Amino acid sequence: MVKYIKYMTDRFNEVNTVISRYTNFAESAAILTVVFFFLLSVPESVNANTTQPYAVKGVIDLTGYDFSKLKSVKLDGEWEFYWKQLLAPEDMESEAAPGVKQYAPVPAIWSDLKIKGINADPRGYATYRLKIRVSDRTAMYGIRVFSLMSAYKIWADGKLIAEAGKVAMTDEAMQHRWIPGEYYFQSPYGETDIVIQISNFRTDLGGFWTPVDFGYAESIASMRRMKISFDNFLIGILFILAMYHIGFYTFHRKER
Repeated sequence: MVKYIKYMTDRFNEVNTVISRYTNFAESAAILTVVFFFLLSVPESVNANTTQPYAVKGVIDLTGYDFSKLKSVKLDGEWEFYWKQLLAPEDMESEAAPGVKQYAPVPAIWSDLKIKGINADPRGYATYRLKIRVSDRTAMYGIRVFSLMSAYKIWADGKLIAEAGKVAMTDEAMQHRWIPGEYYFQSPYGETDIVIQISNFRTDLGGFWTPVDFGYAESIASMRRMKISFDNFLIGILFILAMYHIGFYTFHRKER
């Protein structure tokens, strides 16, 4: 892995030399941004498991997954899905039936669920549930969510671990707030029950745009640091490009 990263770094330097030789500064910065973005994606693709686990009927079995080597895993697959219901963990455990249970693919936005035979609209509210089975009961785990539109609440084993905006059954009652985040919990019983409420009344993209990442806490935190580094890099590139064009414009005005 270290050798591979060194190899990619060397290739990056070579690309930088060639680009600087044959293009102007602005073009060079733009191309290097694309190259840098590709390099950031390398560690995840290198560590990706060729046999990606898949949730089946609301359960994903990760007891055979080596998080120390393979880092994070995407919680793709069939999640329990309760359309037009906002259910808390205690509702799931009550003797009364929580409602009509279906299995929806994740990631998927609500407007795409009809092809799966699920009657859902782009705007509304719903509850998702997934049981995650792991072998290490002492580790601290984490999940990373990016695109839950446009308000959500997340529980792990009955404990509220995240909340963005205010989930509600009407547009007037809810507070829309899109916040990507990383949230952490333990799994002392070897199985963690994840419950997510989502409500959306402002966009046609209700539901999950992207997968939910799961892994050891340090791996999830590392993903956050990588994203922050890349965001700072982009801000720096945009600032340099802005200064370049301002200088270019000022220079040509003086020439006139």
